[in-house]
Parts: sequence; structure tokens; C-alpha cells
Amino acid sequence: MKTTLKTSILIVIALIFTNISYAQYSEGFEGEFYPAGWSGDGFVKSSTKKKSGTYSAESSSSETAGSSSYLKINSMNIGIETKLSFNYCVKSGTTNYKLNIYIITNSASSEESKLLASLKLGNTSWESYEISFPSAYNNTNGNAIIFSLEKPKENNKEEETIYIDDVTSEAPLPVGLEYFSHTVKNNKVNLQWKTTFEINNLGFDIERNSDNKWDKVGFIPASIGFTYSYEDKNLQPGTYKYRLKQIDFNGNYEYFTLEGNVVIGMPSEYKLGTNYPNPFNPSTKINYLISKQGKVTIKVFDITGKEYNTGINNKEHAPGTYNLNFDGSQLSSGVYFYSMFVDGIKIDTKKMTLIK
Repeated sequence: MKTTLKTSILIVIALIFTNISYAQYSEGFEGEFYPAGWSGDGFVKSSTKKKSGTYSAESSSSETAGSSSYLKINSMNIGIETKLSFNYCVKSGTTNYKLNIYIITNSASSEESKLLASLKLGNTSWESYEISFPSAYNNTNGNAIIFSLEKPKENNKEEETIYIDDVTSEAPLPVGLEYFSHTVKNNKVNLQWKTTFEINNLGFDIERNSDNKWDKVGFIPASIGFTYSYEDKNLQPGTYKYRLKQIDFNGNYEYFTLEGNVVIGMPSEYKLGTNYPNPFNPSTKINYLISKQGKVTIKVFDITGKEYNTGINNKEHAPGTYNLNFDGSQLSSGVYFYSMFVDGIKIDTKKMTLIK
């Protein structure tokens, strides 16, 4: 799942199919400063103290009384049970500084911000703190999170430095997948999947891989029932992989890959498929299966018995699955029939309708 928390972040995704799945976003201030998607004032990248890695974010100690240095995550999405955690410590631990954490909704001004926590600073060793967001912010996007260092007003001479490291957000992924499975019948693959919960889900692209290339083969919109299926038809014998691309309404996405390969074997019988679409205008596809090497003829004729050329006339075929695109643009509306012959023996006849 691509995250809308616009930071230089490490993304760790844990999928637990029988429980709620969580996505973790962590900023350790190891890259550029301010990190992409962050802003601030009075903080610098520092190696003086660090919880992990090489660097942390360090505040300036030159603030005037009543002012504050701050770090800001410019945009953060919040789902049900989203949590924000971070590590912090101070340099001297002898002052009355506070670290305030605010949330500002994407439509609010700074005067409408909400205070989530106010921490009195005094420990020179690293401490951890975790914030659970009020339910009013469930399933909201684009929220700003501000870490503000407040210098006490009563004593202008006090100076303190704070260090912040490993700012991490954990939230349920928009979709929890209970299962993703498949069945094969002849040259068709039926995919089935079910979700346990959905948040902000637009739907699923179905992607198929053959020859090490992923191609989109279909789309299924989100369903209230959380149960889905998709049939991939007319496949040639071979080995395939499938995956779902779950798409949020804001364009973010996440992949779920079907475990193992899907194998389509050689047809075990001759078979003439039902044309699609039917009725059609002006063209339709005719699918047919050949189980043994032979000469194949496909005939199309109207109710009077008049025959029309399909381009498949006593043509040598190897075993496999085939598609014929029949163009009816020169024909009149009406009922037509099509038949398949292998080595001169009729296999089957089906009906189709042309409507103009």
C-alpha cells in the first residue's frame, strides 16, 4: 500500500489474514532534513543523541520565552485504531519545558488545532510515548501532526534541548484479506477472494503474469458483501500468476498476490465455445479448443443455409485454445449459426444473433 504520509519512510507491511492487518510508517531522520513531507522550525538533524541509527531531530535552545520550536508531519491519514509513537529525551533535564503534540485537520486553521498530549520534559534517557487518536478522526485524510517544544514563560534564562527519534505510525490497512484462491476448468481460471474489512476501498484491478510481465485483465468494484470472484477466460496452455491491486478512492494501492502458479494444460477434448458478445454488433469472438493435431474448419451460415467465410477453412491446428474474431459488419441483422469441423467431422453447432 502506498502511503499518503509524505515522508522519506521505511514501509513495513505485515499481513495477517485472520486478523486486522497493520501498516507501519517510520521516520528515523537518517536522510535529508527536514524529511520529505515534513516541515518545521528550530530543529536540526543531529548525531549528538540517537535512539537508533545515526541521527535524530534536535531542537534549538535559543528560543525566546513563550515561543516554540516545532516539527510537523504535513499530511497523515488516520484509520480506525491508528496509533502514533515516538522516542524523546532532553539534554539537561533541569527545566520546565513541555513537548506538545497537536493535530490539525486538513480543513482547519492552526487556531482550531487539537492538543493530543502535553509532556513535561525532564528525562535525559530515551522515553517512548504512544498516542491513540480520538474516534472523531477515524478514516480522515490529510491531517497535520505537530510536535511543538514549549518554553516556559516565567523564566527567560532557561535553555533546554529536546531530541526526537523513530516517529512511527501504525494503522490498519484499508483492506484485510481473508483468502485469495482459484479454480481451473479447461482454459478458464476462476479467482475468488474475500475481505474481512474494508476502509476507503474503490475496488480491485486483476493482474495476470505470463512471460514475467504483469498485465491488467479486469476490474471488480468494491462490494458490500466483501466476497468477490473473477473469471479469466480463453487462456492458452501455460503457467500464470495472479495478483489483486486493491485501490483506495484517493489512488493509493496495495498488492495481494495469489500463492503458487496457475497451470493451464492442453485441452482434453474438442470444444466449440459460446461466442461473446452475443447478441453482437458488428463483431464477436468464437472460442474453440483442439485436443489433437488436425485440420479445423469454422463455418458461419444464416437460417437459409447461406455460408459466410470465417478464414478458418481446413486449417492445420496444433492442440490448444483458439479465438476467432468474426466480423459481421457486412451482414444483416438476424440469427446465424456457426459450426466447427475437425478432419471433416462436425464437432458442434451454436447459435448467435446480430443486432444492428
